[in-house]
Amino acid sequence: MTVTLHDLPGVWRRSLLAWPDGSRDTTTTVLWVQGPTLYADLRLPHAEREGHGGQGAAPLEGFAGELVLTDGVFEWCRRIDLGPPGPYGDRGRLAFAGDVLVEDGVEVSYIEHWRREPGSVGPSGAKLLTRPGAEALLVRAGSYIAYATSGPEISIGRLDGDGWVVGWSSRPELVGERHPLEAGGWQVSYTEGEGL
Repeated sequence: MTVTLHDLPGVWRRSLLAWPDGSRDTTTTVLWVQGPTLYADLRLPHAEREGHGGQGAAPLEGFAGELVLTDGVFEWCRRIDLGPPGPYGDRGRLAFAGDVLVEDGVEVSYIEHWRREPGSVGPSGAKLLTRPGAEALLVRAGSYIAYATSGPEISIGRLDGDGWVVGWSSRPELVGERHPLEAGGWQVSYTEGEGL
C-alpha cells in the first residue's frame, strides 16, 4: 500500500531503530506528532522516559517543521531544531507492515518502526506562529498537542478541557504543567486542518 500524507496524522511512537551494522535502539522514547503537513518530533534518552518526573538531561534530538512528499520520498523539513543540522537531509520511504509504519532511510541507511498511539486519531490541525525574532508550531493529532518554539523548546501533551498538560518536554521543568490552547503573544501566519 502506498503511504500518503493523508495516512499519517496522529502520534507515532518509535519502537525500533536499526542500523546496517546490526546495532539497534529500542529504549529511546521518540514521539512524532503529525498534523496534515506540519509536525513535531521529540527524542528523549531512556533515563528521561515519561511519567517518571526524573527528566534532567537534554533530549537526544527534537525538531519540527513540514513533512513533504516528493516522488515517493518523505522529507522532514526542519523549521525548528534543538540541535545543529546534520550533514544529510532527513529523508525516507514509508510503508505499512500491518499496523507498523516502517521508515527506510534514503540518504543514510537505517530502518525505523513506528506505531500509532491510541487517542491520536481524530481532529488534526496545526498553526505556524510568529513574533519578532521567533517562530513556533502548534500541532494537534486527536487528543495530543505538540508545541515547538525556536526558543528552543519542544513539548508534547494531552488535551485537558480547554487546555493541555505537558507529558514530555525538552524542558523537564514543564512536565505536568497545564497550558491554554490560545497562542498568547503570537501572530498566526498559517493554519491547516481542524481542532486548533
